Amino acid sequence: MIRLDHVTKSYRTSTRPALDDVTVDIDKGEFVFLVGSSGSGKSTFLRLVMKEEVPTAGSVHVAGKDLGRLSQWKVPALRRSIGCVFQDFRLLPNKTVFQNVAFALEVIGKPAATIKKVVPEVLEAWSSDRVLVTRWIAGRSLAQLLADGPAQPERDAAGAALFRFWVRTLYREGLFHADPHPGNFAFCDHGELVIYDFGCVRRFDTSLRRAFARLAAATRDDDPVAMTAAIVAVGGRVPNDAGGRAHVRALLRGFFAPLLTPGKRRITLDEGMNAKELLRDKRALLGLQLPGRMLFLVRLRFGLYAVLAQLGAEVDWAGLEDSWARAEL
Repeated sequence: MIRLDHVTKSYRTSTRPALDDVTVDIDKGEFVFLVGSSGSGKSTFLRLVMKEEVPTAGSVHVAGKDLGRLSQWKVPALRRSIGCVFQDFRLLPNKTVFQNVAFALEVIGKPAATIKKVVPEVLEAWSSDRVLVTRWIAGRSLAQLLADGPAQPERDAAGAALFRFWVRTLYREGLFHADPHPGNFAFCDHGELVIYDFGCVRRFDTSLRRAFARLAAATRDDDPVAMTAAIVAVGGRVPNDAGGRAHVRALLRGFFAPLLTPGKRRITLDEGMNAKELLRDKRALLGLQLPGRMLFLVRLRFGLYAVLAQLGAEVDWAGLEDSWARAEL
């Protein structure tokens, strides 16, 4: 499905290659996480797959096509066959939200009647309640906050605020912000935290929210029977063999790692690492048959851990999450 064969990509502005002799195969139906620090080549990898960049050496194949041999006039058709959510939104600033969505349909030749019908359906299904914010509140980015050398109490307050927003709102309201990237929030004076929506807020229904709370409680109590019941309730399946059940336990304990250690503590950079390693085990992941929303929460959770680790906050994470989860049971 996607294959990179000894791919190297260098830029004139850098002394080291963004990708250096990379070979990888991604088969049809695989669910893959591409992780790495800033500057490690993640965006370059995706741009090569979209043929926004060409490799300095090696070859890139997508859906059986050698992109190095693909005519430029065929590139738009290739990109229309790839679902890609861009980090910078790729919006046209001189157009409204409706016009931005409509424009993508216009360029592929959809008739006006179809556009008028489809665009409202897309906006209703994928936009948060407020697509456009009425005001922008400036604040310090995470990098700016850390550069100022904040005292521990300020770090603790900021970390608790982030954790409350991303975790408590899921339990209490069934809402979650789909991207905990540091660019999506800012720190203001007096401990105020500003979250930039950008249309990233999504909602879980009540039944799924309560099943999620039961999953948290079962993992905290290390109760295998309750874990199985909770996973089934969110639409997943637990393997019958002992090895498969051990995989499930490892995944959940990595996912809910802060919930397992009571008392004030710092979240470490390797928080939930066992679960991350498990996600690389394709067979185990496919065996769980977890719904896409649950898999997305795994990714979101690890992203939040990374931010909290950088912040260095010392908070009773277990006490906070336990109280929110119990309130839903």
